[in-house]
Amino acid sequence: MAAAWSRVFGSLDQNPDPARLERATTELGPLASVHRTGDDLGWYHAEIRWGQGSPLTIETYGAADPSVRNDLNTWAAYIETCDYSPNVPMLMEKVALARQVITLRRPIDHQDELGLDRLMSGLAQHLALETDGVYQIDEAGFFDKNGGLLLEEF
Repeated sequence: MAAAWSRVFGSLDQNPDPARLERATTELGPLASVHRTGDDLGWYHAEIRWGQGSPLTIETYGAADPSVRNDLNTWAAYIETCDYSPNVPMLMEKVALARQVITLRRPIDHQDELGLDRLMSGLAQHLALETDGVYQIDEAGFFDKNGGLLLEEF
């Protein structure tokens, strides 16, 4: 089964540019469409509709929220346990000091699993580039904004 979640830990606190998100989405999935909502407080939600099945959803969360800060600390603590990688200190710091977290949730009822994998990982990398961050894909690991593997998850 493919990863259900991906997370982007962004160093910048401004939301990704909607026009660039839409461009990246259509480059990765030519028939995909982006439906976005947001508010004045920086909350952001997007649904990526592509092919048959439910949409891939994207949510942004600011690190100033205490529950988000707790999640970041939990992720940093998890990374600390992965002492098999020389990237742990840098990655712990990047995650602990993140200014925002962006989650991508993949639908479970999509017909093109491989295409959806490409779309999800490509969007996670795009969002990491937009926010000067790193991204994580469940069951795969943590990646730098250029797609390089920093920490493999076993």
